[in-house]
Amino acid sequence: MIIAGSRSKTLEELGETSSSIAELAPSPNQPQAKPKTMIEAGGKQKALLGDNEQKRNRETLKKYKNMYEQGGLVSTGLDLYPLIILANGYRLEGDLDGQERVWWDSIGGDKLIWQAASDAINYGDAFQENVGTRGNGGDIITLAPRYPGDFDIEYDDKGTLKNYIQVQDENTGQGIKIKPEQITHLVLLPQSGSLYGLSIMKRAYDDIIRDTKVSDASSTAMYRHGFKKYHVKVGKEGERIEDSVLSAVMKKFENVETKNEFVTPHDIEILNIDEGGLEKVEEYNEISVMRVAASIGIPEELLGLRRGSTDNTAVSRIKAFYKKIQTFQGFIAQCYNTNVFDRRSGTPGKIRMVFNDPDPSDEVEISGWISNLMKATPADPFSVLPKEWIQQKFNIDTGDLTNEPATTAPKEVPGQKGQEPPAKEPPGVQQPIA
Repeated sequence: MIIAGSRSKTLEELGETSSSIAELAPSPNQPQAKPKTMIEAGGKQKALLGDNEQKRNRETLKKYKNMYEQGGLVSTGLDLYPLIILANGYRLEGDLDGQERVWWDSIGGDKLIWQAASDAINYGDAFQENVGTRGNGGDIITLAPRYPGDFDIEYDDKGTLKNYIQVQDENTGQGIKIKPEQITHLVLLPQSGSLYGLSIMKRAYDDIIRDTKVSDASSTAMYRHGFKKYHVKVGKEGERIEDSVLSAVMKKFENVETKNEFVTPHDIEILNIDEGGLEKVEEYNEISVMRVAASIGIPEELLGLRRGSTDNTAVSRIKAFYKKIQTFQGFIAQCYNTNVFDRRSGTPGKIRMVFNDPDPSDEVEISGWISNLMKATPADPFSVLPKEWIQQKFNIDTGDLTNEPATTAPKEVPGQKGQEPPAKEPPGVQQPIA
């Protein structure tokens, strides 16, 4: 859900932020500062060729793509990132006239955020083309998500971004060269010495393969030993039995089922083997799942595991996961604010994407101590915390309370057209929230 609102305090803050950005932003004629150090020790050739190719192994990225598309435990765990990032919604703030919100909804803003977060988690980077009326990325009309495995980042030995390249010929590396302002590039796990992001799938790859082997071994063991088997003895000790007799007896037992009864002469003995069945299979699988969950950074409880942990331990792990999600939300908002909304508005900070708190327990705690503060000052409940601050804290659109838009002006101004000015409320009377 996207909730847009115009609030005086927020706009003042945005005005200060925009002024600061304008002051800090260098003019086109001002010389740009350049670093003295190289992005990675080893020289220009290593930065531009060898190491880049190692980090962007296209076969490896295709492998990550196949693993994710096949579904299962890993895909479910990785999908929790975009799911919780979007679960509590976000809003557009700033100098809005309603059109920007309509435009963002019309191009599928929620889907764009999901795709970007999912690609950045799986492949390390997300690339979306800023499709506009001009070739320089201005007048953005829509955003077009692209498969990250097709993209290379061109930068110099100091780490300065030059271009993005959508590779069309893997042998030569030739493709479509795109200017930086024409691409919205999201990275959730940045790493030093590279402009590429770090893939969670890459970090968890060994544990994922190990879990696959454990799962295959468990399935094979269940197939081999999950059903009872019998050892049939024919004849007495020392007696030689003809092969034809053994073959005839074997045929009798070929289609043995659980409901069969055995009736044999005294010289045939039937022994049950594999009585113990499989041991510790569940324990092996839980350990494997635990390692995968830890490697992809997901609390085990969100994948259905408890492993004897207490409720307090589970809550602590989940709250830590929410903090990580909150950090990723900040990266996503900064990416779209800089690459999309600042370019569309022409003024840095004029329109901002702001995510709501992903942890529902935070709002419960905050509302609790706000309530206690208001009870402590019954004569004037808003003496400590202004009602405007409370409305902003909980993203309350005042239009929802009055059944009218928040910016709607009164039809008649008090004191005009023969009306008497409204009487002042006595101290301590709560004013209705406008």
